[in-house]
Amino acid sequence: MKTLDLAKLLFVFSILFSITSCNEDDDTPPITNLPTNTIADVASSASDYSTLVTALGSANLVGTFADATKEYTVFAPTNAAFTQLLAANNGISSFDDLSAEALDILLKHHVVEGKLMSTDLNNGDMLTTLAGTKLEVEISGDNVMVGGAKVGSPNIEADNGVIHGIESVIVPSQALTIAQVAISNNFTSLVAALDKAKLVAPFATATNSLTVFAPTDAAFTEAGINLDDFTEEELQRILQHHVVSSKVLSSVLENGKVETLINTSLDVMLDGEMVKIGDAMVQIANIEAINGVVHVIDKVLTPSTIVDVAITAGEFTELIGALTTTELLSDFNVDFVDGELAEYTVLAPTDAAFAKLGDISLTNDQLKAILANHVVPNKVLSTDLNDGDMVETLGGAMLTVSVVDGVITIGGATVAQPNVGASNGIIHIINEVITD
Repeated sequence: MKTLDLAKLLFVFSILFSITSCNEDDDTPPITNLPTNTIADVASSASDYSTLVTALGSANLVGTFADATKEYTVFAPTNAAFTQLLAANNGISSFDDLSAEALDILLKHHVVEGKLMSTDLNNGDMLTTLAGTKLEVEISGDNVMVGGAKVGSPNIEADNGVIHGIESVIVPSQALTIAQVAISNNFTSLVAALDKAKLVAPFATATNSLTVFAPTDAAFTEAGINLDDFTEEELQRILQHHVVSSKVLSSVLENGKVETLINTSLDVMLDGEMVKIGDAMVQIANIEAINGVVHVIDKVLTPSTIVDVAITAGEFTELIGALTTTELLSDFNVDFVDGELAEYTVLAPTDAAFAKLGDISLTNDQLKAILANHVVPNKVLSTDLNDGDMVETLGGAMLTVSVVDGVITIGGATVAQPNVGASNGIIHIINEVITD
């Protein structure tokens, strides 16, 4: 049996004590530059993640993952995953197609605070990322998917967390512009229309803030829209009728009207979880983008101001021409003026009514005065009119109303068709031009 040699033990303790004493008196600073193996180190040393490291450098995020005082879980796309992203039809052909803010969101969308080994992940987990977005975990047998990306190389440990290599880049809509969202989600008809109307730029600008009610391809097909049948200006008007000049989530929408980019209005109707915009149903709400939000709808919305209705009817070319000549057309082509709803009642002479005037010569001011006396402020339905009423026009004229056996005349002109609705008022079609 071995016995403890007390003399030897005391000798060892004396040596240790002397060494400790010497260290306490030694002014030599302690060694601090110890080798590290942070997430940044691991990613930088692995050739398969060089594109990710470059992107992190561009976003000034390398330092975050070189910090050994915090732990992170990084779902790291491989070089092949980034190559696949840049080759896809999504409006991203290089990192230059992403703003600095967008790149920051994209990369942080792949990072979760804390260290999560693959055994810590459960099917159905919703992980909150550094971008404030969510990643859903789906596990089926040995197959692990995070945010729709397959985990190919799990559990690459580092001093400050763990890396899970994934086979595709997880792109949140919040990192995309509205234009990129439309391209990525195969809104083929909408994208083609925006391109023909030369309107891609506003929706590709990351600093804008817009709400787009985006019709599906099926909606364009159902509407029978052939882009070749429309001029650039006509398409611009239709498309901008689908856009609000601020970010409006569905939770903010209220029953009533919202103003579009062309100052027309869209009716909003809420009924439980059902949301209608005009006569379109919202199929998918709140696809957030870096420059606004997209709500997917099932119909193409066409503006229907007094001017739109008159143009579509096809029997008011003289009236439209006169309004254009006198620069009054735009006044009746909007629903909002200075942010306030504006409504009119227009007594609209047909082309046949203008033909009755014969060949007369009018100055621009005279024509403008005649047109102004065909418009009444506010919306006046035929049921609001009574025999003997006097209505005042925008031009200041007082027109006498006659109602005899259901036939209405205003200012001596017979109403051939009353109550043609428009978004900004009402049209009463008349058979003569009121000149008095």
